[in-house]
Amino acid sequence: MSQEDQRAAPAFWLAIALGLGVAALALVPVEPRLGRCGAPGVTFDAACAIARAEVAVEAQAPCAQVAGQERHRCGPRPWQWVGRAAASVGPGTLDGLWLHAAPHGQRLILVFRDVPLAGQLVGRFGLAASAGPGAPVTLQVRAAGAEVLLVESADDFAARTFAVALPGDVSRGYLEISVWAREDSRRMALLDLAIEAGDGKTP
Repeated sequence: MSQEDQRAAPAFWLAIALGLGVAALALVPVEPRLGRCGAPGVTFDAACAIARAEVAVEAQAPCAQVAGQERHRCGPRPWQWVGRAAASVGPGTLDGLWLHAAPHGQRLILVFRDVPLAGQLVGRFGLAASAGPGAPVTLQVRAAGAEVLLVESADDFAARTFAVALPGDVSRGYLEISVWAREDSRRMALLDLAIEAGDGKTP
């Protein structure tokens, strides 16, 4: 190694260490805000109800519920879990559910039983700012078996907003949330999803 390379080496490794530290921090979601559950006019909130959700990767055993926490472990990597979180999405912060796309394009599926299905499905969906370049993540929502939402994450990491009317002929039933991507490398998404009571008309 030349003297010039030897002088540059400490700075190089310091830059690597700092970069890894920043990346590690970016992968750790901040705590979700308090008081979102039970908001007026909200009859269901996916993040608030996550403890009673059935969570699984397609064609696999259910994700393990972490004792004492509102999260489900869905893989060996530290970020492969589903649970309440808040993290940077685009220019702002999205408070809701942390979701990670499963390997090999498989679906990550959340099922909530006995959900009030009257009104509007509202929320935001997007990739965490710490996600690297790659395939978009697709979000699908079914209410009592009928598809009510299908949306892809934006290329610029900005959150997609949605407000759609739920089927008016079913008062209660199951709500199924699925996310998937062509590849799972750092496909970390955030979802804020709720049902608001009302006449079911989209504004």
